Amino acid sequence: MTSVAEIENAIEKLTPPEIDTLKSWLDERYQDKWDQEIAADLDNGQLDDLINRAKQQYKDGKFKAL
Repeated sequence: MTSVAEIENAIEKLTPPEIDTLKSWLDERYQDKWDQEIAADLDNGQLDDLINRAKQQYKDGKFKAL
């Protein structure tokens, strides 16, 4: 099994285009996992407090237009 230190060492030897390729691969691989975690958090109510607080701040005019 390859250790994290070995992987880090190998990454340090990559060219900029190879690093871009690796970054894209990691982004694609873990984006779906992140989306699933957010969906699960929404489904089980873990984000309700944040959502309600944001809605209240919007009603109170405490926001910046993007």
